[in-house]
Amino acid sequence: TYKLEQAIKPGGVLSDLYFSFEDFFNNEVTPNASLYNETKLKLTLFDPSNPSVNLDSNISVKVILYRNGSFLLRDIFINLDPNVKVFINLTAEAISWPINYSFEVAITLRECLPGEEWIPALKICQVCEGKLFSFDNVSCKSCPNGAVCPGGDRLQTLSHFWRRNKSSDNIIECTKTKEKCIGGDLYGNHLCAEGHIGAACSSCDIDAVYWSKSYSKISTGEECVECSIIGFNLAWIAAIVCLNMVSITLCVRTTLTMI
Repeated sequence: TYKLEQAIKPGGVLSDLYFSFEDFFNNEVTPNASLYNETKLKLTLFDPSNPSVNLDSNISVKVILYRNGSFLLRDIFINLDPNVKVFINLTAEAISWPINYSFEVAITLRECLPGEEWIPALKICQVCEGKLFSFDNVSCKSCPNGAVCPGGDRLQTLSHFWRRNKSSDNIIECTKTKEKCIGGDLYGNHLCAEGHIGAACSSCDIDAVYWSKSYSKISTGEECVECSIIGFNLAWIAAIVCLNMVSITLCVRTTLTMI
């Protein structure tokens, strides 16, 4: 008996299984003519925790090919609940060199993932289609306003809208900072224009936490400007004011001298 393990989602299809019989030198062995015509591959599905339950009706194989001593099993579908580990036992009835051969495939049926929903009637994990989404593995939801849902667990926020984190489907409209909410696949500060952070991108990154540079607002405007630029402008204004003061002082002294 030989063993192989695979993990699939409920309603998923196993990878193709190819079997051939080889000797001790890894050369493929072909049954003689009589065995060639009689050999059949038998699939039996069983659960070791419930050996008395017949599960053969829960497995289907669309194609079984036998040629030149080889078998190809394609589109193997298992119809069972999640979190179940079962085994497929394959035996070749007429092949016994020197003992009866069998091959055991252990199948683990995983839980549905975020972006999928469990359909009990069909016993499958179905991926949420376009215009639907899911951040859990329970049910698919309609795409909220302010977002586009390509399917699965993807939610793309539109420009002028914002959401807090990866698992949030609460889409907030940026009423005062529309142009600062640029949208995208991500969330939080990733959805903000440069220099902007926080809820609805309404704050400036004064501490350089996200943008690696400090930004601040000028007066009551909504634009976040790099602090180094603000500092340069203030220094330039201060220099102009000083020059004006010097000019005024010189003019006053000149006037007093003339008097």
